[in-house]
Amino acid sequence: MAADFSSNLMIIAKSNPQGKGVLVSTDGLNWQFHQDGLSYSPEVVLANNGRLIVGISSYFYSDDLGINWSAVDTTGLGEDFCVAGALTNCNISSQADNIYAIASTWDGNNTHPGIIRSLNNGTSWQWIVQPVYMPDQSGQTYGICYWGEYLYIAHNLSIYRLQVGNPVNNDDPVAPALDLNLTCYPNPFRGSTTIKFNQIENSPTTISIYNIKGQLIRTLVSSQKQSPGEHIIAWDGRDDGGLPVVAGIYLCRLETGRTAKARKLILLR
Repeated sequence: MAADFSSNLMIIAKSNPQGKGVLVSTDGLNWQFHQDGLSYSPEVVLANNGRLIVGISSYFYSDDLGINWSAVDTTGLGEDFCVAGALTNCNISSQADNIYAIASTWDGNNTHPGIIRSLNNGTSWQWIVQPVYMPDQSGQTYGICYWGEYLYIAHNLSIYRLQVGNPVNNDDPVAPALDLNLTCYPNPFRGSTTIKFNQIENSPTTISIYNIKGQLIRTLVSSQKQSPGEHIIAWDGRDDGGLPVVAGIYLCRLETGRTAKARKLILLR
């Protein structure tokens, strides 16, 4: 049974011989049962900033305590979109009007979980991690939590973290600029330095080293798709031919999709 409690608004999915719908309360003492516009018991429920959101075959929302429901336009998520994605009811999480949920695609035989997002309290949605790019392809996705700047996703026997930024306080459905969080340490360095970055897009990633003249010295990662989350790679101070480069200032450049970031490196000998 799915349920969600927030300040002054609570919702519980209900399914029994008397009917399928939701129980709604504003104080936890008095409850009203609503089923108009809801043909099945919801698999996903959320009470967020005065709005009730449920997931059945699609997403629906109510701004009047469940009396009337409006269907969300999910055509942008594709014809194979399915609401169900997690193996538990912990499949949706929010801060302010930003909501993240585990959904899935259906190939005719199996569902394949991914992550969708709404920046306007459930009015519209977009994929941010397509199923093919999920860090675990077992399909055993158990839950999601949006806390601070990060999403935490429970897969199989692991917890993955994805930096998505703080909530956006407007109704703009365009995704905010996410931080690649590119760092290099130690810096200055001798021998080798560790390059750490946060993969945020479902796009090929390239990491390159340039000298102060802008000449390409080394390609560490070349148009490779990386799973969302934190990644670490090392540069040993050598060029693409395996020869040590001279001491000096270098530039580490990370490119992924339409986003790029660079960090200055100082190599000592």
